[in-house]
Amino acid sequence: MNRKLRTLVPSAPKNLEPKLVNTEILEEREALRKERQKVNYDRRQGVREHETLQAGDTVWIKDVKAWGQIEEKASTPRSFIVKTPRGPLRRNSFHLVKVETDERKIEPELLEMEEELMMEDPPPPNSSERNTPEVSTSPKKSRYGRSYKPKKPFEFSY
Repeated sequence: MNRKLRTLVPSAPKNLEPKLVNTEILEEREALRKERQKVNYDRRQGVREHETLQAGDTVWIKDVKAWGQIEEKASTPRSFIVKTPRGPLRRNSFHLVKVETDERKIEPELLEMEEELMMEDPPPPNSSERNTPEVSTSPKKSRYGRSYKPKKPFEFSY
């Protein structure tokens, strides 16, 4: 504002005088701009408020794909200790989905039943299933996304 202009174009002296900016108007415009930017960012990125989770809430744990019950809040931010059939786990609230209805309550009997089911070995496959090669005529997808028909095994006939 107070530097010497290097131009040959004539200018009125009034235009060369420094002007003060009204800080109240500037701060209001800046706050409005920040608010609009936040709204647009949240809309584009799918930002949503997290549900408040408390001890005793029944939750679905996404990464483990199991039911659990919140025991307490962990020492790290947004993390909880969750009681599951596999034992206590510490999970971030991102991995926890609160169950709104009381249809699924984690009770000791249910936890024991789930533990028993997880401990059981799958039944051995039948001998007939092991000997027959599995050939499907439906188109499959390669790792690059192209559809292809799997090759049939060559059969010798004498």
